[in-house]
Amino acid sequence: CERWYPFFHGIPMLLPDHEKNILGGELDDQFQNAPGVTQKKAKRFRWYYDAPTTVGGMEEGSLKEFSYSDLKGTVLDLGAGDNVAMQELNNVEHYLTLDIIPRDRPTVVADAHAIPFKDRVFDSVVARALLEHVEDEQKVVKEVSRVLIPGGLFVFSAPFMYPIHDAVDHHRYTIYSLRSLAKRHGFEVLRIRSTSGFFGILAQHVHQGLQLVREFIDNTYGENKTGDEGKEKGGEGGGAGNGLKKMKWRVFRFFADITGMLIYAPFHLCRRLDKYYRKMAEKQQGRIPFVKGYSAIFRKV
Repeated sequence: CERWYPFFHGIPMLLPDHEKNILGGELDDQFQNAPGVTQKKAKRFRWYYDAPTTVGGMEEGSLKEFSYSDLKGTVLDLGAGDNVAMQELNNVEHYLTLDIIPRDRPTVVADAHAIPFKDRVFDSVVARALLEHVEDEQKVVKEVSRVLIPGGLFVFSAPFMYPIHDAVDHHRYTIYSLRSLAKRHGFEVLRIRSTSGFFGILAQHVHQGLQLVREFIDNTYGENKTGDEGKEKGGEGGGAGNGLKKMKWRVFRFFADITGMLIYAPFHLCRRLDKYYRKMAEKQQGRIPFVKGYSAIFRKV
């Protein structure tokens, strides 16, 4: 096609013409160091920080039983990130990953608004937690429809009531907006499944609140903080002050962990409570107004 595209550590950078002069390192820096992006950190007592498993249910469609291992043929993982989906895709012939960030070494670096593949070449497209992070989801879904074969599957997830979690967190979705996406871009809805309910969402908010308190304590009284301040003060006085701050940090962190366990543990009951909540909501309102998000499967008509 007489076009040229750069490589970054062996990864083709198939960006649109107006973006293709951007270096891979610039893309990594642009997304990793943007204001509002929370860096991944190890968590102590992870068993109570992790949100409890909560009930979900079919909202629409006829396809009840489905897993990623059911996908076959040629699959595109759109916005693949750290390639989590690959662990569940067992029967595919070709698995390609696309991401605009080179950090996790996708098959190609590209923009989901301009997928650099021919029409009708993929049997399935997977997009986990992607649509909320793109500027124009209509354009992205249109591109997905273009590269799918007739009868191909678009498998994705989208949040509704979920905390803002990135500097490029643009959208939230209801079951009505998902129906509209399918209709507008030539898809049939095979399944829309909601996750969690009122109590699960409450547990999620407690989870986020505890993380914030924990990070504040670590940043205020953490070892690096106290160590740096001790070096700046120097001498015996600095050492004594450093030791006092370390002791405060350890005491505060201990009570934060204990408090977290005591407060958060009861929310593991939310699975059962959400079952009752969903039944009441469906009976009284005909819909479930509080859901954490949706997983959906569309089929190209």
